[in-house]
Amino acid sequence: MKKILKLRYITLILILMIFSLVACNSEIPAETTSEPPPVVTPDPTPEPTVEPELIDETPPPDDIILKSGRPFPFSFTAEDIYGNTVTEASLGEHELFFVHYWATWCGPCIAEMPDLAQLEKDYGDRVGFLVLLGDFDNKSGAIDIYNNHGFPDIENSITVCGTTFDDQHEIMKMMNIMYIPTTIIIDADGNMLEHLIGSQFENYAKYLDLHFQYYAD
Repeated sequence: MKKILKLRYITLILILMIFSLVACNSEIPAETTSEPPPVVTPDPTPEPTVEPELIDETPPPDDIILKSGRPFPFSFTAEDIYGNTVTEASLGEHELFFVHYWATWCGPCIAEMPDLAQLEKDYGDRVGFLVLLGDFDNKSGAIDIYNNHGFPDIENSITVCGTTFDDQHEIMKMMNIMYIPTTIIIDADGNMLEHLIGSQFENYAKYLDLHFQYYAD
């Protein structure tokens, strides 16, 4: 009887061991974790490259063809820095007109005076120069600046008070003066060919030559 019980006990132990082995070898599915997708940071948008301002060499449109030797296209009456009364007729007849706004307190304006004087000498009667002085109460200062920068004996230029032209005058509308100096180049019909802001003496002759290049009687 004891042998039978012992045998059963051993059999039970073997069965338990078999079940343990089976349980240990059973595949337990690995725990899965849901990870968020990686965050992709887009490349920063590159800043636009600012190209330097280039002179537009496109020919003037057909309706802006320069006409030879005609008077200044806008009427005015003003006093020049020497106390003389001048009108549009005082400028004479030219193919183009160079209208320049400056002030005696403007350093860049004074710095380009020798170049403006040379410009008048180079173009002679082809270009009429109307100069508007912002601080007309300093006429003596303007005369000194001219005398010190090569302007004596230049007859094409007339300097008048800039405030002679009110805001509604055609010249002031075209100049749209927000900065000093400001320059416009117009033809004898009053068409604005160029609107130049700031000191650009290195470009004045280029712009004038550009329009003379397409000149036709």
